[in-house]
Amino acid sequence: MQQNILKHPNIKKIILKFTDGKNVSRIEEVSLRFIDEKTCLYTGRVVPNFEKPRWRARAVVSIYTPEGIYNAEVIIRSVEYAFAQITYELDIPKEWKLGQLRTGIRKSVTLPLTLSFNDGTEIKAETVDLAVGGFAIVMNQELLPLYKKFDCKYKIDFPAELNTSFASGVLEGNAIFVRERTVNDDDSLKNSKVFCFKFKNLSPDKILALKNFLMKIDA
Repeated sequence: MQQNILKHPNIKKIILKFTDGKNVSRIEEVSLRFIDEKTCLYTGRVVPNFEKPRWRARAVVSIYTPEGIYNAEVIIRSVEYAFAQITYELDIPKEWKLGQLRTGIRKSVTLPLTLSFNDGTEIKAETVDLAVGGFAIVMNQELLPLYKKFDCKYKIDFPAELNTSFASGVLEGNAIFVRERTVNDDDSLKNSKVFCFKFKNLSPDKILALKNFLMKIDA
């Protein structure tokens, strides 16, 4: 069962972390080339000033998937150079630990959004960042105190080319204001007000679809 994670159909990338023979910490992106019941082979780029790790050195393999990041500690059996690439022979992990994409991770993304309040007021805006836990918008106007106290309805439109799992390319539901901040680190938004909202009662299906979308965005 554990080795099946290495055959996950939607692996985004594989990262190998270890210390080489010069006691230099390495974080290398690799590709899986072979796997059997006891060992697996990965290939990666040739690293300048690289020295093979010591015998039976420990390493951590991280498998990035839509569900999250699977991590496992392994033993490096051997490291070989061939055809301008490095081949790592590792033990099959005995146990994988799944690290979920944290709700606190925010990605900068601009998407059209509509906020609707109980008094019939609608606010058209754009997101400046998005997370599994919520979103932030920038406005030139103040948000009235009344709108900071109660839930609102949101509707975020995702362009068709982004190929999300949301029905009709729309994420909608209830949210509530949590805080505001002034932007000073972005010249295009300098001194603008950013208003942060928290998703309320986001369904498991929507959470997974949102995680999938966020993982496609480069940090």
